[in-house]
Amino acid sequence: TDLGRKVSLLYLDPLGASMYIKGLRKTTATTPSLLLLALIALSPDMPKVYASRREWRIIDDAVELYAGYSGDILDYIMMEAELSEHYYSVMKTALILEEWINEESEDTISSRHNIGPGDIHGIVETASWLSKAMYELAVKVMPERASRLRVLSERVRYGVKEELLELVKIPGIGRTRARRLYQHGFRGFYDLERASINEIAKVPSIGPTIAKNIKEYLKYTGSL
Repeated sequence: TDLGRKVSLLYLDPLGASMYIKGLRKTTATTPSLLLLALIALSPDMPKVYASRREWRIIDDAVELYAGYSGDILDYIMMEAELSEHYYSVMKTALILEEWINEESEDTISSRHNIGPGDIHGIVETASWLSKAMYELAVKVMPERASRLRVLSERVRYGVKEELLELVKIPGIGRTRARRLYQHGFRGFYDLERASINEIAKVPSIGPTIAKNIKEYLKYTGSL
């Protein structure tokens, strides 16, 4: 089938693809990001992060916040994850990803969840691929969810809130520099186009070289 070819091209485990398709059909326009991230983490393609018994209460408290308006998706995630005895691992992975896309530092995530920086990078790299794959599947089976999943996929890739997605696409501007630019009034390409190199260079951690590179990038992409 056309959908089967798409799954093959995305290099997805067919079981994981089936979980995504069934799960997407249980989401709503207001499904919390945490539960969408948990759906991503549910896939057998996603490495599972160990959750100790001490962490179970923290995870339960976090999930309970969404129990009242999450629809059928939470029940679906719990059912699928419990079948594989990975429920708390799935939800811990989702919590890590949620902190990542909300711009928590790697040090904070590492100490809070007792994982190393290499583990964080591995989780993010895999989730970046899987979130993009889930978006591609949504285009086929739930097009009304596709736009939101595309944004979520980009947030996972860059580790930022939605407001920074334009800035982090500039080469050399990661999540930290993008946030500093934003805090100093440079909210996107338009603001950077109107500013001089010297004005941009005054932003902490930017400097004249990066400011010049920003201007050259905007010129190259046709923004200037």
